[in-house]
Amino acid sequence: MNFNKIDKIIIATGNKNKFVDFKRFLPGISLEMIKPMEEPEEIYNDYLANARLKADFYGEHCRGHVLSEDSGFEVAALGGAPGIFSARYAPTSQERIARVLREMESVTDRRARFFSAICVRLSDGQYLAATGEVWGQVPLQPRGLHGWGYEPILELPNGLTIAEHRDQDLKFQSHRRTACENLQKIFNLISLQETPRRDFEEL
Repeated sequence: MNFNKIDKIIIATGNKNKFVDFKRFLPGISLEMIKPMEEPEEIYNDYLANARLKADFYGEHCRGHVLSEDSGFEVAALGGAPGIFSARYAPTSQERIARVLREMESVTDRRARFFSAICVRLSDGQYLAATGEVWGQVPLQPRGLHGWGYEPILELPNGLTIAEHRDQDLKFQSHRRTACENLQKIFNLISLQETPRRDFEEL
């Protein structure tokens, strides 16, 4: 397949915040957000495997190239938790943040990261994969009004949380931006026919 002929990618998510990020981080590509009535249960202890699971599910519901992402917030002192259970760590975003901060009380090692794994299922049944991460620190209190998910509790090296970057409309290097940049590099290589596609037979 000549990637230059691809003019649209379907983003397999009902999360409008994620879709806005993909629109921002994948410029020049027409993106469409479609969400079926149900979603598959994320059964793997691996971000990329779960992303592929969702890409396959959504791919059965619509024609074209489908992009799916699985991501998580990982705290070093908590053994990588919440991790793949980030969306299920508590019922609401506020409760999830509160739980992390409660579990981090009196903890000195406050290193944490966001991790993103993207899987693109092409219309010919082949796959592309890209990942990205961003490291920071868990602050003592959430900061920022316009962040979502765990963004108010990841402080980047410049001292601002991701949510505070959104408040000020500042460019920041997020896990999703990095994954999208890595995916764009693959797109560029494919257009030059210089790279093979990722083989998922081991998953």
